[in-house]
Amino acid sequence: MSNATETVFRVVRGLGVRDSRTWLGLIVADPDFEGFLADLESEISAQMDLPLRIVPAERLDVHDLKRLLAEPDSDCIALIGLENWGSEQWQALDVNRNALDRPGPILLCLTTDAADALARFAPNVRSYLGSFHVIGLDQSGMDKEEVERRLDSLRTLYGLTDQQVIEKVQDGTLPPGAHFVEWLILLDRGDLV
Repeated sequence: MSNATETVFRVVRGLGVRDSRTWLGLIVADPDFEGFLADLESEISAQMDLPLRIVPAERLDVHDLKRLLAEPDSDCIALIGLENWGSEQWQALDVNRNALDRPGPILLCLTTDAADALARFAPNVRSYLGSFHVIGLDQSGMDKEEVERRLDSLRTLYGLTDQQVIEKVQDGTLPPGAHFVEWLILLDRGDLV
């Protein structure tokens, strides 16, 4: 079983013990996105006995999304394509989050850029989601040397150490940004995203 498959298994397992009215943020760093969706569908079906409906959201506004989420309202929804949303769509989602609530779970499948946009333009939704779950091969898809080179470039760019970034996350002072999400993923600290 790959790390991505194991992570999907754990996320769905946790989802099954929660209230079904759950929203989760999944940062998908796995280069095999189709494989991720297949694993997600398989685990949702096996563990929760629910169908997974994959909703491409790139061209939807909040009113279209509300309509799609309502019929039916008890299946599990995976929203994809959110990396194509602009600030207005994120802000409308933030204002209308309660109107989108439904009995079935909603999974926001995000790239690091989409997670950054959500944090900047939909802070209430970001707060509602809590921690993001990072789905990926070894959390980065890079070998150790590539990870270290990328971490070095981030350290140089921001003038911070890995420990300072972790401390800033923990005390709530790390600004939102796709680079910081990437940094935490490369440190295998997706639990802090």
